[in-house]
Amino acid sequence: MVADAVAGRFEGDGERTDSVTVPLRSALRSSAIDPMHVVVGPDNRLLQLLSALEARRQTQFLKPDQVTADALVDAELFGLCHIIDVAADNPDSYRFVKFAAATRVAGSQVRRPRFVGDIPVSGFRNFVGRSYAMAKAAAVPLLTDVSTDHLGCRTKYRRLLLPLADDGRKIDKLLVAISHYPGSV
Repeated sequence: MVADAVAGRFEGDGERTDSVTVPLRSALRSSAIDPMHVVVGPDNRLLQLLSALEARRQTQFLKPDQVTADALVDAELFGLCHIIDVAADNPDSYRFVKFAAATRVAGSQVRRPRFVGDIPVSGFRNFVGRSYAMAKAAAVPLLTDVSTDHLGCRTKYRRLLLPLADDGRKIDKLLVAISHYPGSV
């Protein structure tokens, strides 16, 4: 479980990723989000998506088929979301079921990696794998502020990690939604 905010720095291969992750608790209906952790602008779309999806949830965890295109389009996040299969024990084996059409992995020869372990930049790969493992273990939506500088590509974005479960009870997938800061793409 993620207590409050968790900060991290991942370095390697001449690059760096800094992040701060905060839990959003299990549902918007049952606990308020601390406004201190919300960034007006980039978070608006992420929180709109979370609210729309939580309204559809009828089991302990949202099912992947409840993540619909209309919710992504309404939140202006269509093309900025991944679905990750996190059933494996090793984060390098987490599989990208759907990879955001508007996203590229710097340094990658392929546009869409199949597994987290396919991400070529070691620091970023470690950051992604650990983040996804933390979201799976925490079993609550996580909001992360990310700042990366690798392979000459600098970007800053907010990321929502939302646990999903095919059976509604055991987390086996994550929805990853990304919202860039203005001018940071």
